[in-house]
Amino acid sequence: MKSVFSIINLHLYNIAFHLPEKKKSYIIFLVCLLLQPINTFAQLDTTKVLNFYKSNIEETTNLPRLNKSEPSVSVAGFTQTTLRESPSIVTLITGEEIRAMGAKDILDVLRLVPGFDIAFDVQPAIMVRGNGGSEAKILLQIDGQNLNDISFGYSYIGQRIPLQTIDRIEIIRGAGSAIYGGMAGLAVINIITKKVKAGQVLGASAQIGVTQNGLMRDNLEFWALQKYNNGIEFSLIAGRNNGKMTDVNYVGGLQNNFVDNQRFSAITSDMINFNFSYKKLSINILYNNYDNRLPHLGDAKLNIKGLWSTLNYRIDISDKMVLHTNVNVKQQNPYNFTDIPDRPITAGGGKLFVLEKSNTEDRRLAARSYLLYQFLPKVTLIGGIETFLDDSKYQADRVFGDGRRRVSYSNLGAFAEANIQSKFANLTVGARVDKYTNIKPVIVPRLAITKAFEKVHFKALYNEAFKTPTIQNIQFAVNQSIQPERFQLIEFEVGYKLFNDLQLNANIYNILIKDFIVREDIITGDVQYKNIGNSGTQGIEVEARYRKKWGYINFGYAFYRVSETQPNQKLPLVSQVFSGTPAQKATLQASFQVSPMISLSPTILYTTNKFKIASILFNPTDSKEYAPETLINFNINFKNFLVKNLTLSVGGYNLLNQAHWYVPWKIDFSSEIELPAQSREFLLRLMYEFSN
Repeated sequence: MKSVFSIINLHLYNIAFHLPEKKKSYIIFLVCLLLQPINTFAQLDTTKVLNFYKSNIEETTNLPRLNKSEPSVSVAGFTQTTLRESPSIVTLITGEEIRAMGAKDILDVLRLVPGFDIAFDVQPAIMVRGNGGSEAKILLQIDGQNLNDISFGYSYIGQRIPLQTIDRIEIIRGAGSAIYGGMAGLAVINIITKKVKAGQVLGASAQIGVTQNGLMRDNLEFWALQKYNNGIEFSLIAGRNNGKMTDVNYVGGLQNNFVDNQRFSAITSDMINFNFSYKKLSINILYNNYDNRLPHLGDAKLNIKGLWSTLNYRIDISDKMVLHTNVNVKQQNPYNFTDIPDRPITAGGGKLFVLEKSNTEDRRLAARSYLLYQFLPKVTLIGGIETFLDDSKYQADRVFGDGRRRVSYSNLGAFAEANIQSKFANLTVGARVDKYTNIKPVIVPRLAITKAFEKVHFKALYNEAFKTPTIQNIQFAVNQSIQPERFQLIEFEVGYKLFNDLQLNANIYNILIKDFIVREDIITGDVQYKNIGNSGTQGIEVEARYRKKWGYINFGYAFYRVSETQPNQKLPLVSQVFSGTPAQKATLQASFQVSPMISLSPTILYTTNKFKIASILFNPTDSKEYAPETLINFNINFKNFLVKNLTLSVGGYNLLNQAHWYVPWKIDFSSEIELPAQSREFLLRLMYEFSN
């Protein structure tokens, strides 16, 4: 074990030797964190260590059930809790549910989550409770790796993630900044890939999808998992997704001409995910390369590339105290646009500089360490620090707002939390403070009161959160002045088990966003950012989950209304919704075990009408309305098809072949571009998984 740490430390020292003085201080700090506990491993008796360290935000192993009748989650805190007592509004989606529904893409899965929907911004973008979440407001993680880029904070995920390799998805529908920092103001999506409890698992999946216009997608996925008796465990996951953004042609887009999506909206995405662990040490390496041709943007081409690497280790200081340390390096070309088109003459002409502005190379070096201490049998205290260094440079001869081609910023954060359990209620109270570069410090508190009894549970939650201005926000701010967005969320949830098989939940929320940051287009075709005031929504979400031996039925309903807005966000003649997001959504997902080998899974999604500004160029005083949408899908799984362990899935998407649209969520020049969603698709998937 010492030799492993020695190699890692030597590598970090070599990196530090070639870095400028400012960066060396960060490297030395990280090396000290690694060096400190080396001798501790041999000194401690870990046979009595508490089990609370088994589940936390960095370790993504399969979670045991704290209660036989309900699942456990860890995304909402530093310790494992049952779903009903988690200190956030949490949705859990299992890999079994994903495979049963026959989802073709992760966006299909997220649209079934109450309060989540999909709008448009160059690509499909996630909306949360009516609010745009793609620009550093939703944290997206895969096995603990933060996929958000540091230039803009985007979390686009369409056709990037191999679905069949997912074990579970844990989602916070609400603020997560007190735990995760400045990119988790509205939600946290934590995707956890397959793990093995013992022995070996090998698997592969192949999927094709066909529409009336030809081949829509062909995907390949592979996974190999192994756990040895000596504590060594590894997993290797790889996937290639080939598809189209949509197969529906239309007249519109940037140039307001014929857009041939059927032939030219190709997407290719490769992902490799490697996990290794030995006792208390774990290493994760993730690689993704994504290519997309954009006929709606004058046939521009987009490449997104990233490499993430993380080292975690745990020190069992005593039977009541555990220290977790995490070191992470991520390198991204978050948006590399080529073949950048000219803007229409009606919009001022000239090159579309906003795309060229995105072509950066980004790096983040981060370290995080926190201590869990069981002060009393039912009182756990947590405290820690997090620091990171951001570095961004342009790939071409472009400069940032301050005239430099390369910029670096740093962040220092500290957090503390206490979890107290009693027979009447569980209390979670905590806070976080962050200081990012020249941005003023931010302090966000967190308070959660939860309790689950035999039939009833309740949650009362107060969270403050923040969005750290991203590098692009800071560099291209109006008058070089910008401040963090501040979030205030108040949530209440009640749930009732009508009987052991039926769980009913309802929650209400109020979201207030202060110092809201918007993008402002200017006449040169470039953009600026500024704080404009308050924004927010209010709403209600309802869930019903019914499970029996023959299968399950899940129902969801969500409603929101705009509570505060500014002229930069406001739709003409429409006051109750934001652009791109319907006010109401209802979903029904079911799976019926027709026989021991055959299951049938229908899915229905209904949304009310959507709106956008009619035209910021020609008709800025009116709104365009889109009809309500109904998506009906089905999937049939045949287990042990022809041979043991082989599953055949046959499904259909958008059976009614209704016209659907991805509608822009911004009110600026980008609101001129909408995108039709795909037509009816029939899918076929073969999946083979072997274990011993």
